[in-house]
Amino acid sequence: MQLFSLLHRDENPKQESIVRKAILKFKWTLLIAPAGENLFVTTDNPGVAIDESTGLYYNTRFEDFFIFYFPLSSKYCLSIRGSEIDDKFLKKRNKKIINTKLITSSEVYRINDIMIQKINQRIISCDKYYLQKINEKN
Repeated sequence: MQLFSLLHRDENPKQESIVRKAILKFKWTLLIAPAGENLFVTTDNPGVAIDESTGLYYNTRFEDFFIFYFPLSSKYCLSIRGSEIDDKFLKKRNKKIINTKLITSSEVYRINDIMIQKINQRIISCDKYYLQKINEKN
């Protein structure tokens, strides 16, 4: 991943600082969907943040208590939690540790439900049955 380009995308210095802090200061966790069960979806507006204090969803929110989800594939989703400091990165400053966590099918479903709250027009999935179920629900 090109951290430099991510850190210098925003022309607003305050917003750039907030994004930089989230990318560098907080722990990253690679969430892994269980084999043979629900898979992650993505949308035409990938990445969603939750304000943990209010429960509100945002396209991006890297302030206060947040969790940011960004699906990388049908099997993997990056999670950045604003309440978990990456002490190893702050000390070494040259390595970003990415923790991994196998999650349950119900956790995948919950993250997918959050993802579709910020959809523009399209949901992307390799599971036709799952897309049909989402369509029926919404």
